[in-house]
Amino acid sequence: MKGHNLQFITDEAGQRVAVVLPLGDYERLLAILRHEARRQSEALQNDPQEREDAEFIERMAAWD
Repeated sequence: MKGHNLQFITDEAGQRVAVVLPLGDYERLLAILRHEARRQSEALQNDPQEREDAEFIERMAAWD
């Protein structure tokens, strides 16, 4: 991803609250997230933090 392709949405105070990125970059991120979710699901141990991280990745990957 090229940093210059990112656009930020800011609040009234000028704080970044969201990012707009090219569709191709978004689709690539989703593919990476799906791959990582599968990898973590397969390797998931009984560690609660790892489980929470894997669940977060799965939710992110389901955005489309």
